[in-house]
Amino acid sequence: MPALPYWNHNTAYYPWIKRRLLGCRRVLDVGCGDGTLVRYLQEEGRRIVGIDISPTMVARAEADLHGSEIRFALCPFAAYPEDKSLDAVVFVASLHHMDMRCSLEKAKRLLEEDGDARIEPCDGVFV
Repeated sequence: MPALPYWNHNTAYYPWIKRRLLGCRRVLDVGCGDGTLVRYLQEEGRRIVGIDISPTMVARAEADLHGSEIRFALCPFAAYPEDKSLDAVVFVASLHHMDMRCSLEKAKRLLEEDGDARIEPCDGVFV
């Protein structure tokens, strides 16, 4: 497990998120920022996509990219393609910046039938 490069309120939840994603092979991190969570969750066979609306954050995330199973994209969540191919959608301090109902409905459409949405507690919602 990679060490975290820094600590803040968000990274404090990363170990909890990692435990909750055991067995998840296809993960979307919504509002990935600098990609710290994506890299923390990286493990053999897990494909992770991090999306963010900040070109600066996506560029920073891509600059420290290690591993072929990780991808970052400049993309608002509302525009992310829907294909029911994900095991998990993770929102860490990002859901409260979006229309919550629309975003949770979209997350449900992205997930396979037994997929899961994880929302970091500061967003006030657990699914």
